[in-house]
Amino acid sequence: DYFGDCINHTARVADLGHGGQIVVSEAAGAAVEANLARCGMPTLRPLPPTWLAGFTGEHQAGRPTPL
Repeated sequence: DYFGDCINHTARVADLGHGGQIVVSEAAGAAVEANLARCGMPTLRPLPPTWLAGFTGEHQAGRPTPL
């Protein structure tokens, strides 16, 4: 089994999406944004800031937007 804050944060961010959507945290989006254009997804569309269960403060996530 895997456990810990990183896994819990990933699960909470994944829960922000709906069937088949790709959702990434702000940190993950910043890390891959330069490569999104090569995949035909030039930008990340930010989702409204949200609270994630078990974490303090608001968290930002985004979805890649297709061309």
